[in-house]
Amino acid sequence: MKGRAVKTIASIADVRAAVARFCDAHLSRKLDTKPVADVHQKVSTCVHAVDAAMTPYIFGSTAVLGVHEHGSDVDFVCLSPADVSDGTGADAVSEVAKGLQADFLNRLSEEVKREHFLWDIDLVRRTRVPVLRVKGGMGTDGVSFDVTANRRNGVRNSALLRCYLTQHPDTRWLSMLVKQWSKKTGLNASVEGGCITSYGWNMMVAYYLVQRNMAKLVPVESCDVAQIAPMPPYLPLDAPQQNGQVLAEMMQDFLHFYLHEFKPETEVISLNRPAGETTKEMLSWTKNAEDMARIRGEKVHYRWCIEDPYEYNLNVGRNVTPFKAMLLRKHLERAQETGLLLLTPVPATAKNAA
Repeated sequence: MKGRAVKTIASIADVRAAVARFCDAHLSRKLDTKPVADVHQKVSTCVHAVDAAMTPYIFGSTAVLGVHEHGSDVDFVCLSPADVSDGTGADAVSEVAKGLQADFLNRLSEEVKREHFLWDIDLVRRTRVPVLRVKGGMGTDGVSFDVTANRRNGVRNSALLRCYLTQHPDTRWLSMLVKQWSKKTGLNASVEGGCITSYGWNMMVAYYLVQRNMAKLVPVESCDVAQIAPMPPYLPLDAPQQNGQVLAEMMQDFLHFYLHEFKPETEVISLNRPAGETTKEMLSWTKNAEDMARIRGEKVHYRWCIEDPYEYNLNVGRNVTPFKAMLLRKHLERAQETGLLLLTPVPATAKNAA
């Protein structure tokens, strides 16, 4: 009679060698934000032609990590002086507000078409947040980007995550490794069928850091758009400590934490309160809330909960269905065996039952 398959965990030595290769490969490339700064200038010119008072701000991975990986999309949001001066205010989410945002983006799309005819432009109105999607042309214009309007939260949460990922030398590397793995596995929302955005994965990294006392809790109200630069400064990456040893241990511990310590049945990944204090019950993120949302025609799940620091009652993990929660766990287990897919999978062995 065949026994249960034995799960293997990659050795730290193998993982260290793999992450060292990953980091060396990235350090050999250009990771500076000049291509983003060039596109930011072009977008600024178009924005000012539509409304001289509006300013495009960069948020997302470029702002969080302080580097730009070739092929990565960039996020812009156009903010008014009122948006900036009230830099800790809540974003308007009414249908009227969405209509005004879509109107501005429509006018901006016409200006962009006139100035940059090689760019492929698509205005998407029927989303939670209206967005102008642009695929770049050649050279520095090859940077693709999304543009939204009058939404401060992205700028604030990017600044917040940057505060977390710069408290420990190797955590930006961890973020990049997790992001690459999430895309390879199809768990990242940028991949068709994915369920957690890169923002959500970075929230998970930050929450892990706080749990392990590798980062101090940053007050969410401390991130004020009025104090944030529209184009965040470039932060060069240093080689990982001890030739990747610290990073390898951190990476495997990150996986161990979410597999064996984090309790998705009751716990919420949150940066609003000390780690471990936020529960589903506290936020009313329950099965009953799922059912009520379904009656209203909303598809919201509370199987893997990540509390947005700035948008009330928003679960960043809302697209993790029961099936995807199971899939997430399987991929986390596989990641322990393969060092986030940096290593060749080891064939499982089986023990004969006694």
